[in-house]
Amino acid sequence: QQKMEVVAVREPEGDGGIVKASVFVPERAKNYFLNKIEQYRSTDTDKGRPRNEPLISRIETAQLASARSLFTDDAALFPPDQQLAVWWEIWLREGRREKFEAIAAALEIELRQHAIRFPEREVVLALASTV
Repeated sequence: QQKMEVVAVREPEGDGGIVKASVFVPERAKNYFLNKIEQYRSTDTDKGRPRNEPLISRIETAQLASARSLFTDDAALFPPDQQLAVWWEIWLREGRREKFEAIAAALEIELRQHAIRFPEREVVLALASTV
């Protein structure tokens, strides 16, 4: 109901590594998510376990997303120079292209006009650095 969504998953690096996932939490769901964390910290279930334990106990860190946290290719392919502009595939939710184009224009990010469309997604190319 809150439209939170896993947007990137990275396999563990080496044996015993941790699977890392980036989760999109819409602004309207921020308080819902923070409330789940607060319940975990302050409220127990009838069995004496922290409320929302299956969800919250698996979270190691929470932070704003970066280009690296959304990058799903081999880490060695990530641009080593943060200042270097490279072409990125940007996967947009259906109906979000116009808003993305406005933000890209404000940030002076070059976009290719051609896009690939899938059900519920549109892929555009953007020339940008990671800073």
